[in-house]
Amino acid sequence: MTERSILPETLPIDPWWDLYMPATFGEPAAVLDALEAAEAMTPLSARGDFYAVAARAFAVLGRSVEAERLAGQAFRIGGAEADALATFLCPDGIERATKRLQGGGRPGARADSGCDLAALLVQLGRVDAAGEAIDQALAVCPGHAEASRWRRFLGEADVMNQVRLARDPRRARRGPAARDAVDLLPTRRTGWLSAERYHRRVLSNQPQAAWAPAGTGLGRLQDAGVSVCFFALDHEYARTAPDHPLVALELDADALRARVEEGRDARDGAAALWAAVASDPEAQQDAAQLLVALATLDARLAAIGLEAALWLTLHQPDRGLLWEGYLAWLSHLAGLSSAVERARSLATTRPMEPLAWKMAVEVLRAEGHHDEAELYARAARVEPALSALACDLLQDPVPTPVRMVVSGRLTPRWPRAPRPPRRSRGH
Repeated sequence: MTERSILPETLPIDPWWDLYMPATFGEPAAVLDALEAAEAMTPLSARGDFYAVAARAFAVLGRSVEAERLAGQAFRIGGAEADALATFLCPDGIERATKRLQGGGRPGARADSGCDLAALLVQLGRVDAAGEAIDQALAVCPGHAEASRWRRFLGEADVMNQVRLARDPRRARRGPAARDAVDLLPTRRTGWLSAERYHRRVLSNQPQAAWAPAGTGLGRLQDAGVSVCFFALDHEYARTAPDHPLVALELDADALRARVEEGRDARDGAAALWAAVASDPEAQQDAAQLLVALATLDARLAAIGLEAALWLTLHQPDRGLLWEGYLAWLSHLAGLSSAVERARSLATTRPMEPLAWKMAVEVLRAEGHHDEAELYARAARVEPALSALACDLLQDPVPTPVRMVVSGRLTPRWPRAPRPPRRSRGH
């Protein structure tokens, strides 16, 4: 994916949204319809980019003949996307990717090219050279998420073995490095686009979305591949400088989430984020909610999750019961004896916050108190707020781990000041 994807020109379709994405859902008819519409409204000389993306789409669909035909047309017409695709289909791919990395344009697009270059090099066994490409990418675009994941992958002990295993993803997902190899290496079945980039550059964007200038906070976040913001809204970052402290927090939060999703130990990153927000109560509130949710995904974060949940009980008393539920569950994950007593207290508290009640009952089940948990669930069947959860628990006697995902920020960080009242004409 190239600079043109970051700053899309006016086209009758968004190539990635209308061609590539339907292909990933196995919908060839949608791809053909979009391609036909684009051809009808675009002169031949301007079709290079969407022909290149269409070639990727047909590769995903397993239709190699159409993919090769469209790639050939894209190469004859030319364009940024055509050049990006040629990186993987032409013998001079390494030179093409190097030129894009070292050329001009958006930092994010250049760093993307550095990741393409690393993919080509590592599959040739040139791990050190791939590392140098990633170093250049991160120098061009500090915090670039895909390049950062490449850096973590290249730091693993068995890189080449995982590269070989990644050719069959069914065999490869056995640890962080294995998942890295599958998600970072473009293949024919992915249309020569890494899964990491697909999630960060395609799924996260609206079609024909206009990117913010690189000299803004939002532009910096977009270049890095950050798609979910926790400390302010997109339009607020569009008015901030790229070196604003909250932009740095967003990059840290995104890197923390990435490590958790990759299965890596994220304790140091979590502690650093929590320390970084200590002097900003509003940012601390946002970070605390993120840390509590991430701790449900990785028990190694239970201790800092408990600290964050306790902070929330003190600073969000209107949602105290919810945070008490998290305290019970995270106490269980941390192996604390207080987990059962916290759960018992919550299970009998009324009125009750449904999610907190569910966590309390799950703690009891996970701690081996199945009869007690069933007793609370049976009693709750007659309570409108809890009946659905209670019935679900009774139907599934196996303890279910509580795994939460926190959404991005929904309210403005800096509400606009009200306009002063207009003077009447009589004054």
